[in-house]
Amino acid sequence: MRTIVQLIGILLINANAGIRDTLVGRDTFDLLSLCVRYGELTGGVFDITTKPLTNAGELKARVDYRDVLLNNKSLSVRLRNRGQGIHLGGIAKGYAVDRVAEILERQGVSNASVNLGGTVRNIGQSRSVGIRNPFEPNSIAASLDSADEAVVTSGLYERGSHIFDPKSGKPAENELASVTVVGKNGAAADAAATACMVLGTEGSVRLLNSLGLDGILILRSGGIFATENVRERVKTA
Repeated sequence: MRTIVQLIGILLINANAGIRDTLVGRDTFDLLSLCVRYGELTGGVFDITTKPLTNAGELKARVDYRDVLLNNKSLSVRLRNRGQGIHLGGIAKGYAVDRVAEILERQGVSNASVNLGGTVRNIGQSRSVGIRNPFEPNSIAASLDSADEAVVTSGLYERGSHIFDPKSGKPAENELASVTVVGKNGAAADAAATACMVLGTEGSVRLLNSLGLDGILILRSGGIFATENVRERVKTA
């Protein structure tokens, strides 16, 4: 039910873009606040206002996370300009696994694994998390031993290049085929994975270091690169 309420809130914000504020629930407001924060932390590479690009690829002028205007007093949200739109595909699963993990821990669960379509949050004992092969989606390219953290992957897979570069307004094109981000917070890992797919290898490493996150990058050439803190935990297939 909470997810449906959030979805309705986003639809109303988009419908009211450039017209009026939209009252939303605290959960939706907090999620959008997180999105704006990660927009700032990534220098605008993570941007939830890229929805117009999915409809017509040349509407770059309508893309700017800074146009998400948040009013904490009234719990209302407004998009500054008509034609703008929010979508949460780059953070929703990470945010959701965090919330599920919180509920389980409040119930006294000390050992569990939450998996939402490949976005994983482990609680308790270490488990092996498989990283899909972006060139053969039914196989595993590598695995990671993981405990008490989130593991989030963003990649091309069968959908092709579906992640947009907010600055160019075009699908992200670089040497990366997929990025798996590892961290204590699923929302942060999800947002970072999306941003890394835009930034390429060098930019990804800089971003992950700045956010205190780790990653496993799979290149279009087939090479696999892991950041230093997780390197010993990664096993290639």
